[in-house]
Amino acid sequence: SFEGRRYWKDIEAGIDAQDRIYTRLKARKKKKPKFIRTLGNHEHRIDRAIDKDAAILDGVISTKDLMSREYGWEEFPFLKAAKVDGIHYSHYFTSGVLGRPCTSAAAQLNKKHMSCVAGHQQGRDIAYGKRADGTEMTAIICGSCYEHDKAYLNHQTNNHWRGLYILHDVKDGSFDEMPVSLKYLRKRYAV
Repeated sequence: SFEGRRYWKDIEAGIDAQDRIYTRLKARKKKKPKFIRTLGNHEHRIDRAIDKDAAILDGVISTKDLMSREYGWEEFPFLKAAKVDGIHYSHYFTSGVLGRPCTSAAAQLNKKHMSCVAGHQQGRDIAYGKRADGTEMTAIICGSCYEHDKAYLNHQTNNHWRGLYILHDVKDGSFDEMPVSLKYLRKRYAV
């Protein structure tokens, strides 16, 4: 459910994170990378809240509060996949007409028949396949790049892998994936 009292704190936290990234990238002399943001179910709550109570919230809150454009992000709406170099990226990929998320990377690959990367679920899952022409396909679900435990999860379900994937040698949907855990990043950069 929408909790207005936390809305601005969440927005401010997101802007602070973007500002930190953007400031560091501006200090580098290298070319700035392309920023792509696929909105997820949490951001979609903004639109749902407005739809539910337009008389009060329309014009007061908006996904524009995320400041994607100001920070140079190319933004894709919830469940609209971004295609980059033959790989599709989305918060999650649906498994049928009801729009439910694929619950495994194998299901994602089976339903979409293409390389695709999603977040949404805690932990990580990966599946491999090939098209009839021999082109490799890889599906990744990796949705835990935060350090805190979630209150709605228990000890067992909070105990999952946390990190990110870097994709190397990307070409036409084929790539070499490199997992990088938050544990490694803390050790490496003494954070």
